[in-house]
Parts: sequence; structure tokens; C-alpha cells
Amino acid sequence: MGILEGKVAVVTGASSGIGEGVTRLFAKEGAKVAFIARRVEKSQKIVEEIKAAGGEVTYVEGDVTKLEDIDRLVETAVEKYGTINIAIGHAGTGAGGMVHEVDVQELLDPVVAMNLRANLHLAHKVLPYMMENKGGSIVFTSSNVGTDVGAVLATTYGMTKAGIDSMVKSICMAYGEYNIRANAVRPGVITTELSPKDGYMEKMQEPFIPMHRPGKVEEIAQLYLFLASDLCPYINGTSILCDGGVNSGILMPPPSGFDPEGKPM
Repeated sequence: MGILEGKVAVVTGASSGIGEGVTRLFAKEGAKVAFIARRVEKSQKIVEEIKAAGGEVTYVEGDVTKLEDIDRLVETAVEKYGTINIAIGHAGTGAGGMVHEVDVQELLDPVVAMNLRANLHLAHKVLPYMMENKGGSIVFTSSNVGTDVGAVLATTYGMTKAGIDSMVKSICMAYGEYNIRANAVRPGVITTELSPKDGYMEKMQEPFIPMHRPGKVEEIAQLYLFLASDLCPYINGTSILCDGGVNSGILMPPPSGFDPEGKPM
């Protein structure tokens, strides 16, 4: 359809899962895409397949926890394609543990470096180009384990995702006059390499999803496309759930002996 025809996008964390799906979809929809990831062989295969399908894409080997690597991503995109219209901050990580048992610095620092600092630096680098263009879209990956719910072993992960939700609001307020939008996506359980089919995450959460199935990468990538495109010019400063409805209520099994018609079972 060419929804992103003429646009230049940068994507972080794109060698698998949602980031890969977003990169493929953006290229299919006409964007020139530069993405960064650590896994060289996997990333090169993605490039080959996108180009074979007629898309335009560039791979930058790097680690987003190293700010100079984000600099190279942005510089490469601008050098090759002229500007940046869209930025997708997807790279992320998590660390688990009970707060009273963990080494706080050891647990916190890597998560903050990838989930918060890298995304803030990405925004810092792309905003001048978007200001010059008088428009742009930044989309980060957040989580319901940020401001919606808490998770027993995901304190630091939730803290950083709450920070993402706050950051999109701040960017929205500061740069709305330039027609720059900042939003976030909060994925539910999506079948990926990190959350494989019939794996622990799916088995744990599927009973509580009203649709009784995990989401697909191809489905959630459509939300990133919508937010990145000109189809939603008035959506700004918000975080959108894409979770099959799991946060809409509490899906609990009925207690033993319960009959909704009031009859003994």
C-alpha cells in the first residue's frame, strides 16, 4: 500500500521478534529503514530478504547500551537517506529477582541502560531532524508492567517501562508545536523467539487472555505502522495496549460448584 512511502525510519532491536516484524513491515510499506542489532548473521539475513522483496534497508551492527552505536545508526540513516522521519525504540531487556535479595546496582544498571538511557538518547539524536522537517513520529515499546500492573519479579523492568510512558508525554508536550508525535506500544503476550509458542509465558498468561491465544508479531507490527504513519496525526503522548484484552478485567475460573443460573452443580 505504500503507507510510509518517502519516509525514513530507524529501528532499534530489530534482529528478531517485534523489532524484526516492524522493520519488515515498514520496508514493505515503502519506508527506507536503518536498523541496529547485535546479531550480525541474523540481521544480514533480514537485509537480504527485505531487499529481495524490493525494500530498502540498511543494517548497523551495534549495541544500544553504547551511545556511540546509536549515534552511528542515526548518522548512517541520514548519510544514506538524507533525514529521519520515524524512530522506533524497541530494544529492551528485563531482569528478575526479589528486591530484598538482589544486588540493586547489578540488577538495575543494565535495564536502565537499555530500556531508558538508550531510548532517551535515540530521541535526543533524531529530534533535531524532525524539528527541521516540521514533523515526525517516535514510537517506543513500553509494557503493561509499567503503569498498569506490577509484577513480582519485574520491579526494575516495570520501573523503566513506566519511565518510557512518562517520556512520551514529555516529548509530546515539548515538541508538539513542531508536529512531532511521541507514543508507546504496550504489547501483551506475543509469540517471539523470547516468548516461544507453548513456552512458559504463553502457558502462564493464555488462560487470562479473553481471546485465549497469544498475539502474533504481524498483528502488533500493524500498531507501530499506524502510529508511525500519517494515518493518526492527532494521536500524541499516549501508550496503547495491544494485549488481546487481558488488561480489560480479571478472567478467573468459576469456583467449584458454581452455576451461573443459581442451580446446584
